Amino acid sequence: MKRILITLLFATILQSFLVHADEVNGINYRFTPDGCAEVTSKDPNYSGDIVIPDTVKLFGRDYRVTSIASSAFEASSITSITFPNTITSIGRSAFSFCTSLKSVKLPESLKILEMSVFTDCSALSEITIPKLITSLGWAAFYGTPWYEKKPNGLLYFENILIEYKGDKSTLVNLDIKDGTEIIAHGAFSGCVNLSHITLPTTLTNIDHYAFSSCPGITNISIPESVTRIGTGAFSECTGLTTIVLPNKLKTVDDFVFKACSNMNTVTFPANLECIGNNAFESCAKLSGITFPNTMKYIGSYAFSGCTILNSAILPNSITEIGANTFSSCSSLSTLILPDKLKSIPAYAFSGCSNLNTVTIPDSVKSIYGYAFLGCTGLKSIYIRSDETTIQFRAFGNCTSLKLFSIASPNPPSINSYTFQNVDKQSCILEVPVGASTAYKANTYWKDFGSINEVNFNTITPEYTENKLKVYALDNKLVIEGTNNNELIQIYSISGILIQSKKSQGGKLIFPASANTFYLIKSKYKTYKLTLQH
Repeated sequence: MKRILITLLFATILQSFLVHADEVNGINYRFTPDGCAEVTSKDPNYSGDIVIPDTVKLFGRDYRVTSIASSAFEASSITSITFPNTITSIGRSAFSFCTSLKSVKLPESLKILEMSVFTDCSALSEITIPKLITSLGWAAFYGTPWYEKKPNGLLYFENILIEYKGDKSTLVNLDIKDGTEIIAHGAFSGCVNLSHITLPTTLTNIDHYAFSSCPGITNISIPESVTRIGTGAFSECTGLTTIVLPNKLKTVDDFVFKACSNMNTVTFPANLECIGNNAFESCAKLSGITFPNTMKYIGSYAFSGCTILNSAILPNSITEIGANTFSSCSSLSTLILPDKLKSIPAYAFSGCSNLNTVTIPDSVKSIYGYAFLGCTGLKSIYIRSDETTIQFRAFGNCTSLKLFSIASPNPPSINSYTFQNVDKQSCILEVPVGASTAYKANTYWKDFGSINEVNFNTITPEYTENKLKVYALDNKLVIEGTNNNELIQIYSISGILIQSKKSQGGKLIFPASANTFYLIKSKYKTYKLTLQH
C-alpha cells in the first residue's frame, strides 16, 4: 500500500510540472501546468468536420483550449473547422494544404495568426477575420480563392494592412491610410524600389519583417503611436541612415535593424528596457549610441560587427548582456560597464581590437569563455570583484596586455589557455595585500613576470592616451594635457551633466566626492573614474 501511495504521489507531482500530450475525443492536445491545452497533430491525420471545444477534462482537471500548434491540421482532409472563443493563437502552417476546407470563421478571441496558416487551401473561398487580431503572419492566405480574387494593390482588412499584392518592384511611394493600426508580417518585404513611406498616427504595430530588404528606404518617420516593432521589421534596409524610435516602445525586437549597413544614428526612447538579439548586428556605419537609464538587457549579437562604433557606455540599470553583444566592434575604444552587471558572457567583446582599458565592476562574478578574445589593443584590465570566475580563453590573444589588476584574494581557477598568446612575463599582475604568495604558488598565475600587492580600497584607474592623462587625486579629478579651448565635461554614472570647463591648455581640476563614479568626456574619448577612501 505504501508503495502504491508513493507512486501515485510521484505521478501527481510529475503531472504538475511536465507538459504532456493526450488524445481526448479524437483530438490531440498538449497540456501545460498552467491549465491550458493546445491542439496538436495526430497520426493518422484528422478528417471530416472538426469541432474544437473550449475546455477539455483530463485526470479530473479542466484545461482551457487556447491555441492550435504549428502544422496541427496540415495536409489533412478536414471539411470544416469550428473554433471556440478561447483560441488566442494559431501556429504556422496549421491548416496549410487542407484542400477540402471551403470556409473558415476565425474566433473573436484570436490575437495571433502565424505565417502560412491557410496556404494552398485550394477550396477556401470564405474567411472571416476577427477585428481584434494583433499579428497576422506572412502568406497566411496565399493559394486560396479568397486571396486570389482580391485586386492588386494595398490589401486591407479592417484596421490591418495585410500587404501590397502584385509586382512589389513597382511600388515606389507608399501612403498608408488613416485608421490603419497594424502592418502585417512581411507586408512590404522585398519592395526593392520603395523609397517614400507615410505612416498614419493611428499605427500601433509594425509586424515581423514588414519592411525587410527594402534598400530604397533612406529614412522613415515612425509615429509616436507605435508600441511594437516586430522581429526583423527593417532588417537589410541598406539605404536607411537614421532612425528615431517612438517613446512608447519598450523593446527593440530581435533582428529589427540587422544589416542596415548605412545606418549611422539611432535615437532610443526614454523608457526603453530591452534590445533584442542581433537587433543592430552589422550596422557597419553606426558610430555612436546613447542608452536610456531604463535599460535592463541587451541581447546576443545586438551590436556585433558595428565596426565604427567607438563608445559603449552602459547605464547601471542594465543587469545582463548576451553573448557576442559587442563582438567585432573593432573601433570600440570606450567601454563603461554597469555596476549591476552580473556576468560577462562568451565572446561579449571579442575582436574589439581598439579597446585600451577595461574596468570590470565588483558585481561581475563570472567572465565566460572568449569574453575578450582578440582584444589586441587592450593594455590594462581592472577586475574589482573579490570573487570572480574566469573561463577558457577569456583573455586569449590580448597581445598588448601590460597590467592585469584583480581584487580577488584567492586566485581564480584558470588554465594555460586563459591568457593564450599573452606575454605574461611583461605583464604586471596586481593582487590584494597578502595575496601574492597564493598567486605565486598557483600553477598558471605564477607565470606573470611581476606580481605586486596593492590596497584595493584606495586604487583608482588612471588613463593615459597620447598626451592626455586623466586621474583622481584626493577629492579632485585631474585632467592633464588638454588642448587649448577643448571642452571637458563631467557626468554622473547615470549620464547627468555635473560640470564642464573649457581648457586653456595644460591641467584642469574638478572638485569631486569620495566613493563616486564619474564619466569624464573629452572631444575624442570618455573615461570612467572613481574616488575611493
